Amino acid sequence: TTTNYISGSGNSYFNGGNVGIGTTSPEAKLEVATTTATARGTIRLRGPGGGKIDFRNATYPVGQISSNATGDMTFFTGNGSTASTSSKVTILSAGNVGIGTTIPQTKLAIGSAQGSGIDFLYDATNNYKHQIKNYWNSNTDSRMDFNIGRTSGQTPETIMSVGYNGNVGINTTTPGSKLVVAGGTDTAYNDGTLKVVGTIALNAANNLNPSLNRWVLRPRAAGVEGSFDIYDARHSLSRLTIVNTGNVGVGDTAPTSISANTFSLSVN
Repeated sequence: TTTNYISGSGNSYFNGGNVGIGTTSPEAKLEVATTTATARGTIRLRGPGGGKIDFRNATYPVGQISSNATGDMTFFTGNGSTASTSSKVTILSAGNVGIGTTIPQTKLAIGSAQGSGIDFLYDATNNYKHQIKNYWNSNTDSRMDFNIGRTSGQTPETIMSVGYNGNVGINTTTPGSKLVVAGGTDTAYNDGTLKVVGTIALNAANNLNPSLNRWVLRPRAAGVEGSFDIYDARHSLSRLTIVNTGNVGVGDTAPTSISANTFSLSVN
């Protein structure tokens, strides 16, 4: 049996069929229609504190859209098994948007938990992704990591990290100098503003033919601890070598001469 009940002072209800406003053939529980050319069908929620739309399953909320009296709007989600909801996106009347925060102070503010951030997806499968992630482990280890995923299903690897103790790391998340370029795993010694774990390649600009102008600065030259050399990559020759005894060789990778000044220069 279908019952329709309208009261001027109590509850009113329709317990069967659809309700149409501006239409005689509503296709949803409530359909608001207009036939005026450029007009919009409108539902208005009015209250001193704003308005709210509540989406529920049989019992509990699964989502809400709420506005306050000053024009801020917030989107909530629920888990469908309790009465609680949590805010996810807020749009302030001033135009600022907050994701994970209800008080965005810039045009876009993202509130994130430890180790969360932004994923950039190649497609809808989540198999290919790049990331920007935030960490607040301590006053020292407060940083932002830039991660790259190169293959399908790969956990993105950190390529650059900014902020650890005020430093920048490339291929390391714990840089001990202002800029650390880590081609290896050394994290113990941070003696300068720039630290490079590995070698430094110097190539000429394109208009100077880089294939003919390639030099490499190499610590631990030829596998000898404490040594350093300047390597001519074009000719595959070490042009200048400093060994751990302090001797310097030009064109000699193993200078052995010793002078009264504790080092000497040998030239071949």
